[in-house]
Amino acid sequence: MRTFIAIDVKPAIRERLSEFVDNTRASFAGARWARPDGMHITLKFLGEISAGQKEQVDAALLKIRAHPLEITIRGVGFFPNARSPRVFWAGIEAGDQLPALASAVDDALLPLGFQKEKQSYKPHLTLARFNPVSKANAAPARNMLERPQPQFGTMTANEFFLYLSKLSPRGSTYSRLTRFGLEDAPI
Repeated sequence: MRTFIAIDVKPAIRERLSEFVDNTRASFAGARWARPDGMHITLKFLGEISAGQKEQVDAALLKIRAHPLEITIRGVGFFPNARSPRVFWAGIEAGDQLPALASAVDDALLPLGFQKEKQSYKPHLTLARFNPVSKANAAPARNMLERPQPQFGTMTANEFFLYLSKLSPRGSTYSRLTRFGLEDAPI
């Protein structure tokens, strides 16, 4: 089973993101847009795991102790940049607690053979992907960055999940497998 670990986006914020995407969709050629019901804040992608590994992952993640997180979703940007956009994203602001949680997930899974992330944690919400990179999208991307940045909202994350990801020609679908609560305990 193909899996990842992530925080859900609250429904009110999903709704604002969905409205923004609907109003922006016509600006970009050849974009593959994320479905609002699939939007999440990834902590770690695991890839293919067996049922036995899932049990080990669950046990390791249940040991993580962290405070609930205040997360603000605002602004947009492009990876690698607006001149050659490949990914269109919404920004995540959460102070040091969110990277600390991602690091705790990394540390908990290291003994199970999952490699630590090599790059520093850069949380974002993927809104769309451009394949292949189209120069036609460079001008709309630059225009998007010159506008006032959208505010999608603030939420408190009290939990994170192990997700199952199923690929299909119409895009990925995600199902929650296991819930992990964030309690008032330090990482």
